[in-house]
Amino acid sequence: MKILMAGWGFDRRITGGMDIHITHIVRNLCAQGAEVHLVLPEENVPEIIPKNLIIHKINTSMKDSGELDKNYTRAIVKLVESTDFDVIHTHDWFGVNAAKKINIRWVHTVHSLEYMRCAKDAPTESVISDIEKTAIIESDAVITVSNLMKQEILFHYNTDPQKISVIYNYSSLLPKVSGMRKEIPLVMCASRLTFQKGIEYLIYASVDILKRIPDCRFIVVGDGHLKESLENFAKTIGVYDSFEFPGFVQDKELAAYFRSASIFVMPSVHEPFGIACLDAIDANLPVILSENVGAKELFQGCILTHKPSSKEHLAKKTIKLLKDRQLRVTLAKSAKERLDKIDDWSAIAKKTMAVYVSV
Repeated sequence: MKILMAGWGFDRRITGGMDIHITHIVRNLCAQGAEVHLVLPEENVPEIIPKNLIIHKINTSMKDSGELDKNYTRAIVKLVESTDFDVIHTHDWFGVNAAKKINIRWVHTVHSLEYMRCAKDAPTESVISDIEKTAIIESDAVITVSNLMKQEILFHYNTDPQKISVIYNYSSLLPKVSGMRKEIPLVMCASRLTFQKGIEYLIYASVDILKRIPDCRFIVVGDGHLKESLENFAKTIGVYDSFEFPGFVQDKELAAYFRSASIFVMPSVHEPFGIACLDAIDANLPVILSENVGAKELFQGCILTHKPSSKEHLAKKTIKLLKDRQLRVTLAKSAKERLDKIDDWSAIAKKTMAVYVSV
């Protein structure tokens, strides 16, 4: 099968879960014999390109999302004029306006939605929201990453539930590194630093946590437009000395942070899946997830959850887990056993191929 796909980040040049997903399914689709043509920004083209993968570079120097979308559209339409494809696979809003212009089968994956990325509760009037709506309504099949996300789509958009397939993500497959847990309590979060991720609730909760566990430390790995604001917030409420904000780190260093932490927290306001929590589980960490994290569907009974946007509830759960070593061991062990049984990226690629065939 010859697949045309639109993406953003790839391999080591990633910005979030969509890029991790595309990297792994493309590699596995190619390994399973498919020919994948991937449209990427020229700055995100990998140094080593797998067999059966053809990269098509586009310029992304423009800042306006409408102009960027037009550039994707021009590149994809031109490709279709010269090459016969069996299916086009778009993700979030990338390549959508091209897909509706061409006459080939169209599969669309919803990793997140614009109103979620802006920490809103419903779609808003914007170029990207309109593009996302077009993809959900007009594509031949929709894939999404959790039942939580499927219900959001059905609630906000008038589309057939039968056309939506839920295919969960898997871990990032971080490198295995040696290391020991820190002796002091260490709470870790790994995330883009945006409104959607709710990092401010962890910082706010740390005030109550530190009252009960004064030697606790917090590390927030990741970068984003809120990094400076979050650091200033931590200073304002007097907890900055208990925090570390290392910014974006490469996979090996990220894996080392997972190895050193005591627990992992994901306080997201909206999180359709949350691959980082699987990376934590793979590193034998117990996790606390917001009830709005889609990955919780895979780990019922193996994790703790907290009410979204509640610093009090997050603090209560964090203190509970940090003070109960046996609970940490039990949750980490049961979650890792569950992770080892769910679909890996090879199986996810096969399920994705089945959707291609079905349309």
